[in-house]
Amino acid sequence: MKKSQVVSEPFEEVIADVTQKLKEGEQVRMELPDGGMLHFDRPLPFLVVFRKPQDGDNRAVRLLVRSQTSFLIAPADGKLEDLKALVRAIAKTISKKSGAFLIVEIWPEQPTFKSGDTVQEDDAESGRPSTKSDPAADFHIRAPREVAYSSVSYLKKDLEKILIGHQNATAEISLDDRHPPGLMQLLEADDLKEMGALLIGLEIRPFYINSESGRAYPLLLRKMARELSKALNRTFFEFVRIQTNLDVSHFQMLGRQLMTRPAREIDIDLARIDDSFSFLQLVTPINIHEAWSYFKSNHFKKTPLFHYRLMSEDPEILKRELYNLSIERVEDPTLEFMFREKRSELDKMLTLLTERGKPEFMPGSMQYYGPLEESVTNLAADLLSAISPNSDSSEQNMISPDDFAEMARKEIDFYHTQYEPIDARVCVQDDIAGLLVSNGNLHIGTDARISTARAEALIQHEVGTHILTYYNGKAQPLKLLYCGLPRYEELQEGLAVLSEYLVGGLLPSRLRLLAARVITVQAIMRGADFVESFHILHEDHEFDAREAFTITMRVYRGGGLTKDAIYLKGLMRVLKWLENGNELQPLLIGKIREDYLPLINELLHRRILRPAPLSPRYLEFPGAREKLEQLKKGSSVLDLLQE
Repeated sequence: MKKSQVVSEPFEEVIADVTQKLKEGEQVRMELPDGGMLHFDRPLPFLVVFRKPQDGDNRAVRLLVRSQTSFLIAPADGKLEDLKALVRAIAKTISKKSGAFLIVEIWPEQPTFKSGDTVQEDDAESGRPSTKSDPAADFHIRAPREVAYSSVSYLKKDLEKILIGHQNATAEISLDDRHPPGLMQLLEADDLKEMGALLIGLEIRPFYINSESGRAYPLLLRKMARELSKALNRTFFEFVRIQTNLDVSHFQMLGRQLMTRPAREIDIDLARIDDSFSFLQLVTPINIHEAWSYFKSNHFKKTPLFHYRLMSEDPEILKRELYNLSIERVEDPTLEFMFREKRSELDKMLTLLTERGKPEFMPGSMQYYGPLEESVTNLAADLLSAISPNSDSSEQNMISPDDFAEMARKEIDFYHTQYEPIDARVCVQDDIAGLLVSNGNLHIGTDARISTARAEALIQHEVGTHILTYYNGKAQPLKLLYCGLPRYEELQEGLAVLSEYLVGGLLPSRLRLLAARVITVQAIMRGADFVESFHILHEDHEFDAREAFTITMRVYRGGGLTKDAIYLKGLMRVLKWLENGNELQPLLIGKIREDYLPLINELLHRRILRPAPLSPRYLEFPGAREKLEQLKKGSSVLDLLQE
């Protein structure tokens, strides 16, 4: 061996260590002697390589590369023979097991801006820093002739699906050199042939860089990292499927299966902050009995004064903790996206707590829970018109809060036989209005009015849905599944109300109550005060005084909590989900919303998430599954009323 081909002693040790770990099927993550980094989530037959130049800001490309399942980052001016020997050893070791190996080397195209070039206004807004001249392709795939229009054609198609601003990215395939300008090819043709390996290059035009400041557009870069990972994983999947002996049925199975330390730490910290306060308890009055007595004694003409729990945590300090979390350290694009979304939601919740009892609370609530659509208010009006105030004579037979608590404990015991870690508590207390699940525990107000005809339905609502999804989420390695993904409540309440229907407990009076909550939210959004909203319910819609007070209090708590409109809205959403031919079970994996399911399914394929351990008992009630199948044919909320 010529002296120039001799591998340095530190790299010899690294190569021996890496090959041993790959042979044993272990994860590899290590800093290299030359300042580079190597990461293998597990031994898979592909590797993304980036040789970073010494000069220039390459953080953007490093972020794109580090989001991959297996990557190698090395200095461009490092010893080439060390790098070659390492890549050769990796390819040889894995190819021996799988039958083939794919190397994708990524590098940024060198900017070609000239003095006097200007960024067009439309391009600047879209994050595409092009000049007046016609730009080159956004992605330039360099491949050998024998594969140029087969395997990599999938990569080209997927890259062209990436949106840059308001337009799709462009991509082209060429037979040019498969290495960055000014550098030697990573492995020669003879080496590649001997190992059954394939090398392709991917040159990326720096459209994610602001040409004036030289800095990356952060939101565009994050989105690109997610989309590029998907595109590369689809390419890896086609390569693995055709060229190797591995049994892989979905491209997402090639994504990361292990959470790195930064991802685990961020997940834990977000869950800790989420668990440190109970939003609904903090915005629910603690003097409900006294407020009702005051309101009644004043002939329903004076708005009662509500008092709230003291906050054990300072929202401003919690916000500071939120934004001290270094989410940018999370390499996994999917997890990073979910963490950022959750942080944004917690920020909004903490802002609402600082505005509790102030005029700013209601606009913040509307932003948090979303708009009140005309279709929901129209449905609420139709329900109130169709349902008689005395529709359920059985409502006169009541069950005590203590007896209901005992029913709930028995239901929790049933789920305990399915999943032993369940340790949900049931508490009866006088500072709770009605029923409330918080942190997996059921709180029952001492004044809760529960009819015997509705008791089983409410058990399925509170325990069979809210507590079940909490513990299904808690069974996952990702804590966000029990804390709740952003704006999960609408789907949760829709599922909970559906469970009432499946066990035969969605009585007309219940739908009438949900409709009343919607029109009360509508009233407060139009500027009605507490007394006016109460009289709309009590006089116009003939709710008894105590029930009208409770509905109004729930909507006006905190300064105007618009949450109560989501029950009816969520039910409409679940019915549409079923009508579109979807199943119920995937929605029960944790506290999620349905548009997160593609991410949930990806994490299931990647084995970061596991199948849910709990299945709701309400599905085993007589006729429940038949009802579900009927709903898939298309049903409205009014159809449920007729049934």
